Amino acid sequence: QLLFALAMTPAIKLTNGAANWILRRLGIEPAQELRSARSPAELVSLVRTSARSGALDPTTAALVHRSLQFGTLTAEELMTPRSKIVALHNDDTVADLVTRAGETGFSRFPIIDGDLDQTVGIVHVKQVFSVPPGERARTRLGAVAQPVAVVPSTLDGDAVMAQIRANGLQTALVVDEYGGTAGIVTVEDLIEELVGDVRDEHDDATPHVVAAGNGWRVSGLLRIDEVAAATGYRAPEGHYETIGGLVLHELGHIPVVGEVVELAAFEPDERPHTGARWQAKVVRMDGRRIDLLELTRLRTDPDRTQ
Repeated sequence: QLLFALAMTPAIKLTNGAANWILRRLGIEPAQELRSARSPAELVSLVRTSARSGALDPTTAALVHRSLQFGTLTAEELMTPRSKIVALHNDDTVADLVTRAGETGFSRFPIIDGDLDQTVGIVHVKQVFSVPPGERARTRLGAVAQPVAVVPSTLDGDAVMAQIRANGLQTALVVDEYGGTAGIVTVEDLIEELVGDVRDEHDDATPHVVAAGNGWRVSGLLRIDEVAAATGYRAPEGHYETIGGLVLHELGHIPVVGEVVELAAFEPDERPHTGARWQAKVVRMDGRRIDLLELTRLRTDPDRTQ
């Protein structure tokens, strides 16, 4: 049997090679070459194990983990929400663009005809230099606005990246299932999702998460997974994306500054109704949106764990 196997090995390799060549010509990857592949979930688990054992330093592990998770995120999770967008009207002038850019530190602005649901295009502050100084006060932004890519809020991160890379302005408008503008996503948003928070001289110097006493002060716009990574608070699943949305869900109304609510935490190792409890206090509002929260882990009640 051994002699037969040795004698037939060249023929087997030849036929396997020919079969694999044919499969590749048909656009099919040979199964034997995919056998050693790992799913993203397996790779994430491998990265975590390597980080815990010291095989990967924390910075590298975090970068690899973010890269592996990137494709699972959606445009809705990557975007700057509608409430934070600064837009200009199509009858504003290039001079208004210069003023607004100086006030906000932003370089890209949607140009609208009424509201964000009627976005006619995008302008970049560098377009100012294409207009002679003497004409900037007369040149309407509607005349210089460039078309903007539009993506659905459910589009995955890899596809969003492809759309933005193909766009000269490196920006895409995100629309919801009803066709309304949900937000805007830029190349900076994607980079920050991969490497972490990136700030320049125009950004607010206040971090999104700051230790405060026995808890943390967090931006109401932070996603649930970002809050979990920064503070350890893991929210139960629900119809919300941000920590501010969770607090609104629990309260059932628009809160006022100083209002407090107790939050349940998802603890996979705990029995139902015995997990840790957290408290959220509204520190600052921005109109009807929760801008800043204070999260504190409450002491476990011994009677609840029995």
